[in-house]
Amino acid sequence: MIGPQSGGTILVVRGINMDAGLNRIVTITSDPCVTRNDSDCEIIENDSAKIVCKTTAGNITEGSIAIYFDDGCEAADGVNFGYRPDPIVEEFEKLVAIVSGGIKLEITGSSFDIIQEASMAFMIGSEMFTSACSNTSAGTVLICESPSVPSAVVPLRIPAENVSLYMDGVINYVDLGVVFPGTNQAFFEFVIDPSY
Repeated sequence: MIGPQSGGTILVVRGINMDAGLNRIVTITSDPCVTRNDSDCEIIENDSAKIVCKTTAGNITEGSIAIYFDDGCEAADGVNFGYRPDPIVEEFEKLVAIVSGGIKLEITGSSFDIIQEASMAFMIGSEMFTSACSNTSAGTVLICESPSVPSAVVPLRIPAENVSLYMDGVINYVDLGVVFPGTNQAFFEFVIDPSY
């Protein structure tokens, strides 16, 4: 399994008695149960059958997952994780959508295939409107569906700094800046739905 260096990848380690002990720490290390790192994976859910954790930022190219139960340690046999460079957004292909949403917005770049969960968000006034994104198997295209937004004022122009792209723990594109990557355009525009 792989994920971005910024972290945010969800890992599930299954077993029995996974809730044993008072303290559990999940690490990703090249020397499982030999050196005790700071927690590389923040536990977000735990029961007797599994531990679910979210990776923190890291740079281990390939490491084993080890779980410390109080003072004991168990290496998760055959379960490895590797950090890869964060995805790079190169260009937004389309910067216009209709107010009812549902328009496919294509974003090109690289390493999108290491992301588990991605979304796009538009801040309009004090409200946030989000939409889910999916990546292609090649990892070079991220497709986000435009959200439905209020149609009180159209065309509605959203400045680039009010548009965010969330990809696991990657923070590079939470603030897109003054223009959209790969363009010289500073606004995303929502227009009225077509009529027939």
